[in-house]
Amino acid sequence: MDELHFGWIGQSRRAALEGVLTGLLEDWSHQWWLESADSQFSCEAAAELDGPARLQGGFVASGSHGVLAIHIGGRAVEALGRHLAAVGADDDGALAASIADQALNDLATSIHRRSGGVTLAQVSKQALPASLTQERYGAFAVLVHLGRFPITLLVDRQLGTRLVPPAAHAGAAVLTERQHALSRLPVRISATMALGQVDLAQLADLEVGEVLVAERKLEDALHIRVEGRGAVATGYLRRSGTQRAIVLDGAITRDHHHD
Repeated sequence: MDELHFGWIGQSRRAALEGVLTGLLEDWSHQWWLESADSQFSCEAAAELDGPARLQGGFVASGSHGVLAIHIGGRAVEALGRHLAAVGADDDGALAASIADQALNDLATSIHRRSGGVTLAQVSKQALPASLTQERYGAFAVLVHLGRFPITLLVDRQLGTRLVPPAAHAGAAVLTERQHALSRLPVRISATMALGQVDLAQLADLEVGEVLVAERKLEDALHIRVEGRGAVATGYLRRSGTQRAIVLDGAITRDHHHD
């Protein structure tokens, strides 16, 4: 698999991509959904990507310009076919599945064609590729409602860039808010306390069960460290309900930073 790189989509491109996909999905619904004229259609950017476990078994299509996936909420494909054709649960399941397959392939083809792509694999039920599971890799999702039937459509960064090239929103004042870009970036935080000094020879003789007596008390300040940054704050051991907690006391500036 190709190496994945960080690639958050900025706010301006998210808005443009939401508009493009909404238009394509609305046109598709008019062609395939029998009740499109009488029932509510809605499409909006998903607040966050669904967990990978929930999205196992999406309908995925790979093409020359990227990858997309369509998730129908864990329902069988014939459920989508029956909804599109506005028929009951007792009607021919094979026919309903065939309608859904054709509709999904037509949707994938129209999106890929809009991106300028030429070749596209048929949609198939499979696990999502990593490029569609996390926003930090540039994945983008919209949540569509065909009446009461929800569909999640995801596109990877490559396909999103083809659908909304950078030139399409050049000159936008803000690409993305700093808080939005960093909100889902995981970092490792640790709280450490210096025990004091000990001879190296004593450490060599340590055995399981022995106790090291610290020169500092448990109520003394701890150093809060963020991976890659060193100590950034001080804090103290406390309890929050039934859990152990660290209460932050203050930031450590460069002038006061020490190990």
